[in-house]
Amino acid sequence: MVSAKSYANDSIATRLKGMEISSPLVIMQNGVGVEKPFLNLDAARIYRCVLYATSQKDGDNSYKFVPIAASPIGIVRGNQQELDIVVNELNTTAFPFISHNDITREVWKKAIINAVFNSICPLLEVDNGIFARDEKASLLAEEIVNECLVIANNIGIRLSAEEIMQQIFAISKKSDGQLISTLQDINAGRETEIDYLNLEIARIGESLTPVIKASTTQALGEMVKMKSNLRKQLVASV
Repeated sequence: MVSAKSYANDSIATRLKGMEISSPLVIMQNGVGVEKPFLNLDAARIYRCVLYATSQKDGDNSYKFVPIAASPIGIVRGNQQELDIVVNELNTTAFPFISHNDITREVWKKAIINAVFNSICPLLEVDNGIFARDEKASLLAEEIVNECLVIANNIGIRLSAEEIMQQIFAISKKSDGQLISTLQDINAGRETEIDYLNLEIARIGESLTPVIKASTTQALGEMVKMKSNLRKQLVASV
């Protein structure tokens, strides 16, 4: 299982390159395109998991873990029989997993959801519950969703704003009081995964013909990146 932050994937794939991989490789990360570095591992059977869970450190040696929904796992390069085995091995009552036959759609749905949570919450320095509590925050969330959906639909991924906004509100209510991972990373002076969320979605839009702009999505992503870099500099100087 690859459960490190997605910005480490190039290094992990390089380390794995010279190894004989006999077991399936399960990428347990959110974001668009996080599996790409592993596609160069020619013989590897690769499965992607879209995570629906939050966690937060609540003490020196303890973390609060909240599963939001069953996390889907699907095939990038492999077969259904092995996927079923993988899901069966990983699935527990406390941390449920399910098999999914259209993992690309699930990847994009969750990436758009994360483009909302992982940009707005860190910039406002608030918990995940903000969208269930604040109308202006939910309107900004809807603006991001609509921008991202134009890009997703243009490349053949059919999603609706209603479906995604319903999930945003459900996650917001269920993880009220919980800090999004990006805000936790910024506070700790760590790298964030915003490059695989807002900025990757905006990059894909820029690569299309004609170009599709995701101006708000990209601007918020760039602000998160700037905030992260400033925090890292501050932590390094202490």
